Amino acid sequence: MSSHEVIRASCVKGFFILLQQQNSCNQIPKMLIDRVKVDSDIVKREFASVLGQLVCTLHGMFDLTNSSVEPFFEHVDLFCKNLKATPQRECSSSQVRASVCKPFLFLLAEKTPSPVKLGEMKEAYTHAQISRNNELKDTLILTTGDIGRAAKGDLIPFALLHLLHCLLSKSASVSGAAYTEIRALVAAKSVKLQNFFSQYKKPICQMTALPGTPCQSAEMRKQDVAHHREVALNTLSEIANVFDFPDLNRFLTRTLQVLLPDLAAKASPAASALIRTLGKQLNVNRREILINNFKYIFSHLVCSCTKDELERALHYLKNETEIELGSLLRQDFQGLHNELLLRIGEHYQQVFNGLSILASFASSDDPYQGPRDITSPELMADYLQPKLLGILAFFNMQLLSSSVGIEDKKMALNSLMSLMKLMGPKHVSSVRVKMMTTLRTGLRFKDDFPEAWDCFVRCLDHAYLGPLLSHVIVALLPLIHMQPKETAAIFHYLIIENRDAVQDFLHEIYFLPDHPELEKIKAVLQEYRKETSESTDLQTTLQLSMKAIQHENVDVRIHALTSLKETLYKNQEKLIKYATDSETVEPVISQLVTVILKGCQDANSQVRLLCGECLGELGAIDPGRLDFSTTETQGKDFTFVTGVEDLSFAYGLLMELTRAYLAYADNSRAQDSAAYAIQRNTVQWPRSPAVEEIS
Repeated sequence: MSSHEVIRASCVKGFFILLQQQNSCNQIPKMLIDRVKVDSDIVKREFASVLGQLVCTLHGMFDLTNSSVEPFFEHVDLFCKNLKATPQRECSSSQVRASVCKPFLFLLAEKTPSPVKLGEMKEAYTHAQISRNNELKDTLILTTGDIGRAAKGDLIPFALLHLLHCLLSKSASVSGAAYTEIRALVAAKSVKLQNFFSQYKKPICQMTALPGTPCQSAEMRKQDVAHHREVALNTLSEIANVFDFPDLNRFLTRTLQVLLPDLAAKASPAASALIRTLGKQLNVNRREILINNFKYIFSHLVCSCTKDELERALHYLKNETEIELGSLLRQDFQGLHNELLLRIGEHYQQVFNGLSILASFASSDDPYQGPRDITSPELMADYLQPKLLGILAFFNMQLLSSSVGIEDKKMALNSLMSLMKLMGPKHVSSVRVKMMTTLRTGLRFKDDFPEAWDCFVRCLDHAYLGPLLSHVIVALLPLIHMQPKETAAIFHYLIIENRDAVQDFLHEIYFLPDHPELEKIKAVLQEYRKETSESTDLQTTLQLSMKAIQHENVDVRIHALTSLKETLYKNQEKLIKYATDSETVEPVISQLVTVILKGCQDANSQVRLLCGECLGELGAIDPGRLDFSTTETQGKDFTFVTGVEDLSFAYGLLMELTRAYLAYADNSRAQDSAAYAIQRNTVQWPRSPAVEEIS
């Protein structure tokens, strides 16, 4: 209780002596812990410095020794600070419960930066490796496993890579403990082993890129080569086994596109030896394995190498494959563009330079016929435009594929935003529907999703904002409660900042939820409805509803039917007049019945149910009083055609394919199939009026 913190610190440091008479494995007195918690940093540091001795004390049996090298003098009034407790050997097998150390957790400094903690862990690993201290390794393995299970972000690959290093240990106990901890780490993340591997494939492959490869001496002996080949395959087999791959070949097939770029960047005899080893294992020669994976290798080299390193690596690949660089680049020209653009979000300038290299090697029949020396973003956008649909299809596959890790998918979404900015309104607007499909695929990435859509709407020509308004609003509605500010900012840009451009389409937006961030936007919509309601009667409202419930987007149809149901409920008296005031019902009722009945055939069950409920709200109407001759759709679905050469057949087929393309807003493959069918049919009828009308 002294007022001098130095005295309190010395007392704390010698406190373990007082525990000598207590029972073994007893707890530290709560009063001491409570005092230290509120004391100065000096006292806390002293308390932390004797934790090991306190544990020895709680261990049950210990020896007290004088740790001072100076002789004891009578004027030393704090002799206890020179005493040290060490455990006796005969009790070394007993253990202290983990709960004994729990009260000391407050001594961990929360403000200590993670890199410092990781640095200390790495230092401990290095020390254990040098000293061959397997007991320390076991302790570190258990600690690392705990960190990995509780960690998020960068700490997960840190823990995983250190466990993998231990997995490759020659000590069976160390390797076995690491295997158990890796399996437990994956189980704690609630994912399958191979999916977890996919998420961290890059750092794992970088770790194994050149371990155990032969030295670069030209005098390597054959037995050394065979030994290193065996070591490399054993290393890869251990990793394949812990992640539950059925065999090494299956593992290599999944990892070649990550392993080979790192090896090619080395451009060394050692790298060639390992590539040859991988080829022999897969029964593929080294030349073929490099050619087949060149698009991954080139994109990696462009983004990670200096100019000199890139030239050296490309020269190395030219010698290894015995193919000129231009021919190598043209082997999979579209694939090279895809892989490069996948990295444009993180390496814009390097990717731009890489694309310029590709443009300079493009063949004479390339769709782009502009200048080959591309230095400006405008020229680059023109160069990429003919390849843009293929690029978007590739991005969509990246976002959908289960074998692509979550970080790679986020990288793809980030690069998609950079691609949109590069292409600009002119080119983004031309592929707006396909771009929206790709963006809807990224809906699972809640944190990055609003930013991607914000980039999309700002990269569109204003003329297209209105027709796409309902599509964008419906796509973003699920995020309004998770990312309210970001989502509302997009709505604000569309509805308030660009009101003139979307004015004619505001009637489609009647399904915004109540939310504080949407108050200004809803006020604008209320003002619009007030302005239009004075000049809009029920029949006009029903006409707009009919248009909305035939919308190609299923979510818009659902919202429109929900609104129509409410409108019918609130206007029963007028509807009865429309149905009974004359010999035949009002034309709008006949049209409405036709549209609702057609909706009862919708592929979506919720749409069908809502159509039935709308018919219920509409009430009983004598079918004989319905006049279907006034409906706009009458006759179009029943046009008689004489054969496939009939232009009416072309029109009907292309209209159905166009509807299918627009309907599959969240199914890229179905959309691609519909687009391909449209292309093939426009070739069949190149000068058809039907084609011109749809275009």
